[in-house]
Amino acid sequence: MHIPPALPFLLLLLLCQHGSVFSARTSYVSYGALQRNNVPCSRRGASYYACADQNFNCSADGGLPCDEVYALKAVISALGLPVPQISRSYCSEKSFYYNSISTTCDCDATTTICHITTIATYSISVSGHVHEWLSKLIYLKKIDLSQNQLRGSIPNLVNLTRLTSLKLGQNHLSGPIPPTLGKLKALEMLSLSNNMLSGQIPKELGTLLNLTSLRLEDNQLSGYLPPELGKLSKLEELYLNSNNLSGGLPGSFANLRSLVLFRVAGNKLSGKIPLFIAKWTNLTDLYLMGNDFEGELPPEIFNMPGLQSLWISDLNNTGFSFPKFANMTSINYLIMRNCSLGGRIPKYIGDNWTSLMHLDLSFNNLSGRIPRSMKNLFLNRLGLASNMLSGPIPSWIREMYKVDLSYNYNFTNPQYHNSTKYKNKQKLNMTEPNRGSILALSNQCKSKQHSLFINCGGPQTLAEGNQYDEDNATTNFYSIPGKWAYSCSGDFISTTSNPSDYVKKMACGVSISEESLYKTARL
Repeated sequence: MHIPPALPFLLLLLLCQHGSVFSARTSYVSYGALQRNNVPCSRRGASYYACADQNFNCSADGGLPCDEVYALKAVISALGLPVPQISRSYCSEKSFYYNSISTTCDCDATTTICHITTIATYSISVSGHVHEWLSKLIYLKKIDLSQNQLRGSIPNLVNLTRLTSLKLGQNHLSGPIPPTLGKLKALEMLSLSNNMLSGQIPKELGTLLNLTSLRLEDNQLSGYLPPELGKLSKLEELYLNSNNLSGGLPGSFANLRSLVLFRVAGNKLSGKIPLFIAKWTNLTDLYLMGNDFEGELPPEIFNMPGLQSLWISDLNNTGFSFPKFANMTSINYLIMRNCSLGGRIPKYIGDNWTSLMHLDLSFNNLSGRIPRSMKNLFLNRLGLASNMLSGPIPSWIREMYKVDLSYNYNFTNPQYHNSTKYKNKQKLNMTEPNRGSILALSNQCKSKQHSLFINCGGPQTLAEGNQYDEDNATTNFYSIPGKWAYSCSGDFISTTSNPSDYVKKMACGVSISEESLYKTARL
């Protein structure tokens, strides 16, 4: 059928004369008006906010553009917050705060046109999702929706080319990290930490050349570290800890010369610890513990004068010792647990590392005496458990806040911890070696224990035919009955603590046969 060329224009003119949505004067009309004109407008979804509201003139000069009004309402609704009355005069103030959502506008003094540049709902426990219409607020520079309970996936934000800061950490977001985030070239801060994100780290993030902080820790990310991240020459903070990342540290990471904080603890990383780390001259925090690294720690790392925190554990090697010289004069925290570290504790730790507050060298093969020079330190915590140290326990130990010297065989005065001269003896762990008794438990323990019944925070009790062991006090170890085993890691609780401090009683009742099991809980 042939349609005359002038017919579409006539139809458009007819619609405009009857006040339809195509009106040049009013492009935002009420839901009722749309119904009367038989124009569909669903009450569900973001499209509703482009339809349902009071009339206002989108053709007028100045103010907030209508598309940003619609998008802002959709985003606020998706977050699970009440939608405020937003008009084009919303940006009459440069900063606006309504119902726990904060926005900032930027207005042109000449045209009086305004745009939203910041949106934040920081730590208010909203439980909605991040709406795709967030990408319509194309003038956004900063987004902070962190520390909430947001769910769903991260939408496509490719239009936000002005964005410098994106903070979505500490929520319940899931799914992969969108590779399209690599299009946001202005980004300086990207924080997606403490979520449930999965999949690999997109190599496209390596194109964010202005990035100074990348936080992806505490997720479920897997796969290898993309070498492309080595292009981020401005990067100062890289947090990748507590994921399932594997493989080695890429050689391209040698280019990350601006790094101040590097945290990859709690992954499955392997291979040798690369020497190029010692060339990160701005580095203050190095967290490598809880991985599968092998070989010794490069001695050059002990000569990083700006390093303040060094955390490493579980190094698989045949043994190595502290270097003869070390220049970590700024070190505050030194943790080297289970690293096959042998030899003596060097004297320079006490002489030169005067800022040291926390020293943990537990589960190594250190021998000899505790150096006298260490009395010069103001240590809050000293962990030397499970080594081969010998000689007398120094008298200055009493001045320290917490000390763990347990499972060393050759101290000449192990009774020292019972001395009345030790003013903090409740903070000194001097458990005698009893590995033989632990090995004896193998005759009592089954190779596989599918069920273990413990009444956390309560006494021994019988429920549904199962005997629940008591768990209402704090102890160093418990070896009876035989289905218990011994584990020692981390800090230890003062023996003077009141057991009730670690038991929580519930305030409401339950109507089940095992009610007694739920009256208390162990903290």
